[in-house]
Amino acid sequence: MLMTPLTRTSFSGHESFALRYSWLPKAVQGLEQQSHLFLLEDATTALGVGKNMVGSIRHWCTVMGLIQPVKGHKGLFEPTTLARLLLSEKGWDPYLEDPATLWLLHHLILQNPEEATLWHLLFTVFRTDTFTRQEVVSWVLDHLQHQGNSRANANSIERDFEVLIRTYLPALNPRGQVGEESFDSPLVELGLLRRLDRNTFTFIRGEHRSLPDAVFAYALLDYWQKNFPEISTVSLERFMYHPGAPGAAFKLTETAFLNRVEQVQDLTGIHFDDTAGMRSLIKSAAWPENILFTLLENHYTLEGALP
Repeated sequence: MLMTPLTRTSFSGHESFALRYSWLPKAVQGLEQQSHLFLLEDATTALGVGKNMVGSIRHWCTVMGLIQPVKGHKGLFEPTTLARLLLSEKGWDPYLEDPATLWLLHHLILQNPEEATLWHLLFTVFRTDTFTRQEVVSWVLDHLQHQGNSRANANSIERDFEVLIRTYLPALNPRGQVGEESFDSPLVELGLLRRLDRNTFTFIRGEHRSLPDAVFAYALLDYWQKNFPEISTVSLERFMYHPGAPGAAFKLTETAFLNRVEQVQDLTGIHFDDTAGMRSLIKSAAWPENILFTLLENHYTLEGALP
């Protein structure tokens, strides 16, 4: 497994709040109107949230790469091109109604290991499907210390773990039951985690049929462009088991992953080859400059328009 030590890690910023449905579109649309939104004294009113939640919204938008600082202006932010296309008032999916958007947001989180370190490590580096809080915290500390990072502490990792769990699973009430009026994260709908008991969890591997081909293709190309920009043949293992790999991020079995590669071959120009036992993905041609946006645009404007 390719293990490049992280240059920076973070286990905070979300103010202990998991992502909520309305936060991303509110922030993107608000910043389109005023780049100083997060500096306003009445930002809580503008966003319709409590004071600590303003910082959490900024964190989630930053982690997903949906906002960026305005150059030369401290504290000011603007939506990225993807954020405008996706979440502006007349964007592709401003209300997060399409499962494609939720899978895309999950991918974006895991592509930012420096700001969402635990997400990246647990989904794509940790190799045990069933785990407890204590096991994960202990493993993360050992893993980072082995890489020469001794600044992380157990308390911050444990708080981060609780937020991660609430990002992908419904919250429990004090009696250990799913609350009827809980403010669940939209990513709960992905079905990537299952709670076995109050402190034991397991990843759900499989086909994940709600994952659209367009988002799988987007993640496949995004990962390839970032990690192997000059290479046309890459081992299957790197897309299944290496840090940040889409197969690991989406919790696909090898069979499901290869089926997906075949399904999106016309979109990506990538095919699987196992000649002489060398299991590889092969890129047959160069990709157009804006192919990632094109994949999403075709999904939302063409596929999404079908009855």
